[in-house]
Amino acid sequence: MKYAYVRVSTNAQEDSGVGLNAQDIVIQRLAASIPDDWGLTRFPHGVKRRGHFVDVTSAYTVSFFDRAAGKALLKVLDDGDTIMMARIDRGFRTDEPVENLPSEYRRDNTPKITRSEHRVSAGRVFVYIRCSHRSSVESGLGLRHQMERCCAYADALAKEYPQLTWDNTVVTDPAISAWSIPLSRRTYGGQMCKDLKRGDTVVFLRPDRVFCSVGDMSDVLRDFKDRGIKIHFTEGGLNLDSPFGEMVLSVMVAFAEMERQLASNRAKDT
Repeated sequence: MKYAYVRVSTNAQEDSGVGLNAQDIVIQRLAASIPDDWGLTRFPHGVKRRGHFVDVTSAYTVSFFDRAAGKALLKVLDDGDTIMMARIDRGFRTDEPVENLPSEYRRDNTPKITRSEHRVSAGRVFVYIRCSHRSSVESGLGLRHQMERCCAYADALAKEYPQLTWDNTVVTDPAISAWSIPLSRRTYGGQMCKDLKRGDTVVFLRPDRVFCSVGDMSDVLRDFKDRGIKIHFTEGGLNLDSPFGEMVLSVMVAFAEMERQLASNRAKDT
């Protein structure tokens, strides 16, 4: 049997790129490639699609096994069944203690540095974090989680490259859309872009924390490359020194932009 697990931290996230409907679109595409039948059970009772389990709760404060839908799903699973999620962070917070995760999801939480193919110049390290809504500040993608992961990465980066100076500079844009407001026009992100100098490095959690527009991404990459500024993402291991890394980043941002456009279109239709 195949089952779908979808989750949002709050109902306010429904119109975002990770809302329940947006997750369902991804899951339906995935389900088409899995020949198993849908499970008969659904949770809660108001869910329309069979085999779907829905939680509206924080993955940062409530582990999978303690959530209502998570508990219900685990009760019906059998050997060989498949659980589909739109993204891993919809099921598990990325810093969840490994002893609380099934073995197939366990991983080493030590920051993995994406090593540059070119010589690293002397410069400063900045961390940039952002949330779209105030309601998501304490979610699994909230500011505290981003800061913890990015600062750990910046610490490791400075140890790997002693010529980099990391003085715990964290730039925060709370409750601001990356889809409608480019990085250069955000209150604090824009000022950071002006302050950056050749040799500096900016650390982000992952692409959608800074870009939800391919145009914005292209403008920033071009500007940073011309000015000798490096970008690192703590998740994904993208190496932007290579054309392949830039291509992968472009695809990821394009999907984030598409999800946001779909959410916007649904809002207009209601």
